[in-house]
Amino acid sequence: MKLRKRQARPSIINESKKPSKKATFIDNVIFKEEDVDIKISPTQTQDSFISRQNIANHSNTNNSSIKKEPTQKSLVESEDILIKVPGNYPEPNRLDHYYECRICNEKKSTCISLIRHHKSAHNIEYRGTSMKHLELEPDIFDPNTYCRTCETKFSIEASYHSHLRIVHYMVIKTLKIKPKNNIVPDPDDINFYCRSCNRAYAGRAHYRKHLKSYHKMDIVVSPSKKNPNVLPDWFNKDAYCISCDFTYKSKCLFRKHCRKIHKMTNPGKPSEEELPDPDDPNYHCKACNTTYKSRGKYRYHCRFKHRMKLVRFFSNPNVIPDILDPNEYCKICGKSFASKYSFQIHLLTIHKIEFPTSKVENIELIAPIVNDPNCYCRICDKTLSSITNYKAHLSSIHSIDQHIQEEGNNLDLVVHDPDHRCHICKKRLTTRHRYRNHLIRVHKMMIKPCKIESVDANIFPDPLDPNFYCRVCKTTSLSMGKYRAHCKASHAMVLDSIAKKFSNPKVIINIKRPNFYCAKCDLYFRAKQVFDSHLKFVHEELVLQ
Repeated sequence: MKLRKRQARPSIINESKKPSKKATFIDNVIFKEEDVDIKISPTQTQDSFISRQNIANHSNTNNSSIKKEPTQKSLVESEDILIKVPGNYPEPNRLDHYYECRICNEKKSTCISLIRHHKSAHNIEYRGTSMKHLELEPDIFDPNTYCRTCETKFSIEASYHSHLRIVHYMVIKTLKIKPKNNIVPDPDDINFYCRSCNRAYAGRAHYRKHLKSYHKMDIVVSPSKKNPNVLPDWFNKDAYCISCDFTYKSKCLFRKHCRKIHKMTNPGKPSEEELPDPDDPNYHCKACNTTYKSRGKYRYHCRFKHRMKLVRFFSNPNVIPDILDPNEYCKICGKSFASKYSFQIHLLTIHKIEFPTSKVENIELIAPIVNDPNCYCRICDKTLSSITNYKAHLSSIHSIDQHIQEEGNNLDLVVHDPDHRCHICKKRLTTRHRYRNHLIRVHKMMIKPCKIESVDANIFPDPLDPNFYCRVCKTTSLSMGKYRAHCKASHAMVLDSIAKKFSNPKVIINIKRPNFYCAKCDLYFRAKQVFDSHLKFVHEELVLQ
């Protein structure tokens, strides 16, 4: 059947609402603005048309032209493809999915109609390259998770559906819609293969769970008991069911099988007569009929499996350990320890034996050498890593400190040393605060806090003192800059800038020299920016860019 060519009529629709003159190809169907040529194969019937109204508009029994002017509604309807090609498009009243515009939330039946809606309503043109065959609709129930529109294969169903949502603008109403076929899966399939969904499962449990939730099948489990008159042993160590003649992978699965199939309950822990002997030399549990490889694993089993309170086992309980054993060997337990500290902790926690402290009554006879260069403590028979650690060890363990025994004016000289030098440690501290803390913390000196004495307001320190010594505060600074900052902050002095000393003060600087050389300072600079900054701040010469 071939429709007659339609005559052109003056349109009452705006130019922006006219359909595009560009041909749209979908399978074997071609639509243009001026003519419509529809070919239907003999296998297709008249039901392949979706809209009966369009059939009436395009066909006439008297072979006469259509005199009805097109309306806006008919033009909008003509934008959607009105032909259902078998295998390409689902039914228009489907319940599984649809296409939705993310801007105005308008629903469409096909992806092409949604793309046209984007172009006409929102002026958005599709420029993607992932959808290679726009005329093909993807099948959301494809067993191979293959998108024929994009020619892409996905590994799992979740990734496939995510692709449909993001790339194809598809809204999937439900993912558990049963495929429209009349094939009923076999619940006793040995390969766990669902012939309705064309999918295999890893185990019987997953397969039957799929049948219950997806196909709504009521599966009655009928266990095949080879020995129906015999109940399995709840405490069987091999997880073997003698009634079903089947061995399970774990005791948990075995006992779950006993509860569900054989309707058994946990008989509880064995009676006291069946409890194992924790001192069994063969490490054999008579309650569980299990032999362990080591004594530790066997006693662990007795403690946590049978809830037994165990008494510590000693190889030689009547022997007294030697606390000064050089090998750190405990004779009671028959164990050797890696260090002296771990040996002492073992004696204290297990055997309640306290190790003697390192203080000795006659400390003067074996007192350690305070200034030993090897950092060796003769009392502890121990060598420290550094002098600082050695002195800290003497102070904290043996209460041996280096006290400065000075009296009268000599003590004041020590505390107020202008160089902040400790003549015992042969060490110079950077500031008076650190020097006083050193005397208090290291040498245990009782120093009175510094008092701010009333000073004559007319006495000021010399700002050009070469030793950076403040005669008012009796402090020495590290540098000229810190000394001058002290004079400004503490004594409110207003100081003139120090005259700069140049190597060649009378030489004129050539600012255009390519090697960035300052003739006055006899210095070379590596970059023009640094050279210009030097001229600006040191020589007060502004260099124009």
